[in-house]
Amino acid sequence: LILGGGKRNSVTPSAPGGRTLNQDLANLADEYWEYKLKTHPTEAHFLGDFRYIDQFEDSSRAAEDAKILNYRSIATRAAEVPPDQLTSDEQTTREVLTYFAGTEAAVLETRQEEFGVDPIFGFQASIHMLVPRLTLETPEHADAMMDKYVGFAEMVDQSIERLREGVESGRVNAEFAVSSTIEQLDVWLATPVADDTFLKASLPSDYSNADRHDWTNRATAVVTDVIRPALKRYRDLLADVVLPIARPNESAGLWALADGDLVYSRLIEQYTTMPLQAGEIHQIGLAQIARLEEEYAEYGPAAVGTDNVQEIYNILRTDTSITHTSGADIIAQCQ
Repeated sequence: LILGGGKRNSVTPSAPGGRTLNQDLANLADEYWEYKLKTHPTEAHFLGDFRYIDQFEDSSRAAEDAKILNYRSIATRAAEVPPDQLTSDEQTTREVLTYFAGTEAAVLETRQEEFGVDPIFGFQASIHMLVPRLTLETPEHADAMMDKYVGFAEMVDQSIERLREGVESGRVNAEFAVSSTIEQLDVWLATPVADDTFLKASLPSDYSNADRHDWTNRATAVVTDVIRPALKRYRDLLADVVLPIARPNESAGLWALADGDLVYSRLIEQYTTMPLQAGEIHQIGLAQIARLEEEYAEYGPAAVGTDNVQEIYNILRTDTSITHTSGADIIAQCQ
């Protein structure tokens, strides 16, 4: 199985016409992974691949369209490889490629950037953890960060346009997400530039004090003149355009969107590999709870003196005499 590039050591018999299926799949796997790294340059950087160190992720509609086309192409070509002519490992590679590329495209087609305001995983939250963890091994890497920082600001402006698309199509976030994100941005913008996250990169170990001073001055200029104005534009769009029409908090779920069921089902398939609807999964959970309650009623009398499920729940929640208070206590009970 190959999804991270590289070549296989095994040899597969040639298919009719002399085509080596093994190599075809290896090439497709390489293509998928290389495209993944290229379109996620900061993730590539985090993984130690410095080829795209001067770039930041592109959130534009055009970039999204391009990703959909490329992932669909990879998934289609992988599915077209005849499985009956493959080894077991090759069949696995074929299925994994079809699944990963296909679900990537399917989720992107739901255009979630149009309501991408997120106080937990949004860029205004995640960037503060990310920048200090990006390794810069050489002076060239450190220099390239100036372009990456400019790219971050461009991504912020692209996000503004995507949110405008969401406003036009009636797809907006819940009030709590928008107001919380505004608060986070206000805190960031009120922080002295000298303490800004983008000045906390891990610079090369052989940098002199003069090198560090020069880099900090250049980064400070980018933060002051490029990044913070972009953040202010994003913050103002949220406050002036999105917040007034944000969904009420009681309608925060995807179900409240006109195409929420579609978005939910595609996310479910991407994260579970199963093409199920949210309602189906909920029913599976309810059925499992019912089966467990039958077991509770069966074993309850011996364990807690009753077969009444609600009484069992109450005992488990409130009776401290049956709860463990330490790891040693648990080990002793098991022994």
